[in-house]
Amino acid sequence: VESLKFVDSNWIITNQDHARTLADLALYFTEHYWQSPDNFAWFHWMCQALKQAIAIDLITSDDIHFGTDAKMLDLLNNSSDKHIKIAMDKCKNIQKNMRLAKPGEPFDTINYPKIMFVDPLVQETNDAIATTLMQRDEDYRKEVVAIKQRIGQGIKLQLS
Repeated sequence: VESLKFVDSNWIITNQDHARTLADLALYFTEHYWQSPDNFAWFHWMCQALKQAIAIDLITSDDIHFGTDAKMLDLLNNSSDKHIKIAMDKCKNIQKNMRLAKPGEPFDTINYPKIMFVDPLVQETNDAIATTLMQRDEDYRKEVVAIKQRIGQGIKLQLS
């Protein structure tokens, strides 16, 4: 935080190592959490549960617009509908109910994730101007390109 400054309408990080830490965290969370196969499988089954809940009038438009996540989850978790129960059980046991399809294998769903990364402006004490981390750090730029290639081709899942 001590390296973060607001200068001429821009956020600047005054220490390149701190900028790299921030950038690395964003890449890690993109690949291993926000855009992970587990998350996509969870979204798939949660959508199945929500669609069924809407179809049987368990959840209303008002619930969606004005309710809370806790209330929605409570309604889904306590539902006696067999389709909702199955979907919610799969959400709770992701690893047992999905796997990445290997190249050439059939798959049930494919997701094209949004690649999220940061490229902060860095201006250390002796720098005349601020430049982006990707301009300053070739290794970071290569990591971003590699992640774009790896997950940008789509994540293919086999679901059970």
